[in-house]
Amino acid sequence: MSTTVVSGNVFERSLPAAIHSESLGWYAMMTHSRHENKVHKLLQEKSFECFLPLVSEVRQWKDRKQRVDIPLFSNYLFVRADMKSADRLRILGTPGVLQIVSYGAAPARVPCHEIDTIRAALACTSCKAHPTVMVGQRVKVLNGCLSGVEGRVIRSSRPLTIAINIGSIHQAISVQLDGFEVCAV
Repeated sequence: MSTTVVSGNVFERSLPAAIHSESLGWYAMMTHSRHENKVHKLLQEKSFECFLPLVSEVRQWKDRKQRVDIPLFSNYLFVRADMKSADRLRILGTPGVLQIVSYGAAPARVPCHEIDTIRAALACTSCKAHPTVMVGQRVKVLNGCLSGVEGRVIRSSRPLTIAINIGSIHQAISVQLDGFEVCAV
């Protein structure tokens, strides 16, 4: 089991023996509401590599404020698996999993660069979930930890804010680029 720390969050993952297999890919799972952490833990116990992007927020209760880690994308988490094997049934049989995000009958593979982009954004900036952006100028980050990442401008005042589409699940994350250079694509 290996442990990865991203933006103060700890991600533990068990890597299957065939991790370098060509048939393995990242897939998005839809979960029951507020079951993301439970499903993440259960899939790890089944030796799947999982990625649950978490962000820290301050929540207000009547008597106190508390910092809590919440999923970046409500009701979604990512799992690396071979959907042409028994893995698909093992995943769907996990309590809390509603479905594997699919286009038609085929599970929709999430490109590795989208997973890498989410990890990079969590590691070096403050980000939050954002509705998918369909209009606006497309830009590419030229420097820093997000160098090479493309997105659409959603706020041009300082700090510049761009949205990075995660097309495989029809979501996006907004990232503030204070001190980063961008160019039009």
